[in-house]
Amino acid sequence: ETVGGGGSKDAAVGSAVANDPGKDAGGPVGNEEGGGEGPHGPAAGRRRRSGVSASTVSAEDRLNWKKPVHDKDDSIKAMLRDIIKTNERLQVLFGHLDEAETADVIMAMYPGSFSPGDTIIRQGDEGDAFWIVESGQYEIFVYRPPEGAAEKPTPDGSPPLGDKVLSCTKGACFGELALMYNAPRAATVKCKEAGKAWGLDRESFQMMVTTAESTKKKKYEEFLTPIPILKDLNHYEISQLSDMLEPQDHKAGDVLMKQGDPGDNFYILESGVAKACLTGEDGNEVVAKVYNTPGDYFGELALLTSAPRRATVYASGGGCRVLGLSKEKFNRVLGPIRRRLEAKMGDYPQYADIIRQQAECEPSSPSDLMGPSDEEEEAPKTKLELLLRQDTKAPQDLGPVRDRRAGVSAPQVSQYEAEHWEKPVFDKTQEEKDMIAKMIEENSKLQVLFGHLQPAALSDVIMAMYPNSVEAGTDVIKQGDVGDAFYIVAEGELHVHVRRPGEDESSKGAKVLELGPGSLFGELALLYNAPRAATVTAVSDSKLWGLDADSFRLMLRTAEAVEPKENEDFVNNCEAFSKLNRFERAELAAVLERELFDGDEVFARKGDVADRMFILEDGAAIAFDEDLNELARLSNPGSIMGEVGLLAADGKRRASLKAAGEGCSVFTLDKDFFDRMLKPLHDDMREVAMRYSKDPLTEA
Repeated sequence: ETVGGGGSKDAAVGSAVANDPGKDAGGPVGNEEGGGEGPHGPAAGRRRRSGVSASTVSAEDRLNWKKPVHDKDDSIKAMLRDIIKTNERLQVLFGHLDEAETADVIMAMYPGSFSPGDTIIRQGDEGDAFWIVESGQYEIFVYRPPEGAAEKPTPDGSPPLGDKVLSCTKGACFGELALMYNAPRAATVKCKEAGKAWGLDRESFQMMVTTAESTKKKKYEEFLTPIPILKDLNHYEISQLSDMLEPQDHKAGDVLMKQGDPGDNFYILESGVAKACLTGEDGNEVVAKVYNTPGDYFGELALLTSAPRRATVYASGGGCRVLGLSKEKFNRVLGPIRRRLEAKMGDYPQYADIIRQQAECEPSSPSDLMGPSDEEEEAPKTKLELLLRQDTKAPQDLGPVRDRRAGVSAPQVSQYEAEHWEKPVFDKTQEEKDMIAKMIEENSKLQVLFGHLQPAALSDVIMAMYPNSVEAGTDVIKQGDVGDAFYIVAEGELHVHVRRPGEDESSKGAKVLELGPGSLFGELALLYNAPRAATVTAVSDSKLWGLDADSFRLMLRTAEAVEPKENEDFVNNCEAFSKLNRFERAELAAVLERELFDGDEVFARKGDVADRMFILEDGAAIAFDEDLNELARLSNPGSIMGEVGLLAADGKRRASLKAAGEGCSVFTLDKDFFDRMLKPLHDDMREVAMRYSKDPLTEA
């Protein structure tokens, strides 16, 4: 069960420094946090660290921030890249970045030269930089006052130096934890032998590392949305899938999957080229398909069937990067929706033969499981016949899934429930409503649950949340119980415990997480009627906001069911899309995203790179030029804007756009979807644009 998200967390994760005092730490073990067992033994009696919270980056921060660049010669860049690549701790921080993002991080690092005796960071200070050691030797000290004794600061107000817990040299890193969690420094780092280190400042760290993950998450979700067998997933489930995608780099000639092998992974092309080949009766391979567009996918049937691979897929050209998802991960996290997806496979003609063949295959002997022998099977005569033959073998029984969670099913909302249910309302002050709204806005996990809701629907959710005050020691939810509520932490601190299989049922199990204001827990059990997967206990008097199971199901599930239907109705009524068939319109409606703009708010600027098209839903918008002259005023729902720049040879906006009057609501369509889904309309759009535009589309 997902129980994290934005609250406080035990920052003493420095198991990497649980070494003998004075031990050299070249490479991956440098850490300022000084956790683990130090000179005084286990840190069971340590005081809690103060002021720990996860950093947040606002949209305004991202808009106004510019990447810092500190010049370096190629040898320094290569050295830093090698350290990042080979240091396990740095891989945790930067391993998810692609080459371009890693290069940006390296260029943002600035040099620092240190002499013996210099203090690089001081225990208790606010973290302002993270360091990678190029040369020299540095010692890490942690001050822990005797249990029950008051801390005695030095004359300058800082804590005493404390005990030396580690020495670190080239390739080590320190200082990162305070940057990730806004925590005070947990150790002092001093220079012993003169040397040089490379620093990354706090703002750059947050902007370049923290936001890269959310940016990729959005891109991965956009890759997943158009895949036919996944179209029945809601936003929350797509988000979970995107978290499981793992980037893989392959050089030309690498085999990603082999014809005839059991399907166990699904792939999405992120960059480069891959090709699918079929092997004929003569043993020669023929190219059946080339994948060269980001978002192309293959092997998706592995998620739902045990059918052997239909083709061999190779990395081609200059190689490729793919996003992989294993069947094992899919079943572990989204197993509850498997039957729902399998039931929907029949809606897509391209999978019909697979469903038919698997239904007909009922093996009665071991030889049936393996399929006919080479002598029994007539050789395929055509490429199509070869393709259809691949799935005629029944899957072997692999036994029960290990540690499968019990009682899992997706809750359904009946028509009667939807019609007779009344929204609960719990009075709140404006301050409380604003606080909950702010928590939802700033917490990425809450955004997954509620971010897609319209303002009115979100307001209903907030008003339906009830206050729940709990005393220290109270178990708010217990592992194994049936889920009946979802919670957001408003005040206080709670601990999450998980009891592993085989442990005494009277035990809460190991503590795995600490939750503070803004955290959430309990949502997964409500989505799937699953037993609680953890116990959450208040360790201080706390205040929570709860949402009961019925309200959760009816308000979220119906919102996700209503919005696609509304989008479809809107698209069907747009004259601009009348030439699309109903399947194309349904596909378009599924990927539209709604945005609201206040009056006079500019949402596109002339000369900027065009990355999306806008469709007016409500209100009015104005197109204007660089002299602020009004070019057009649009007020008819269904009016399209911003398509000219997407069609232009240089890809630049031909006009600026802003909301008029009290504002407007628009649907947006990203360029990738515009190119793929609206291709049948491009010629008509060009004709209209050339008729009215003074700036030819062919002018680069």
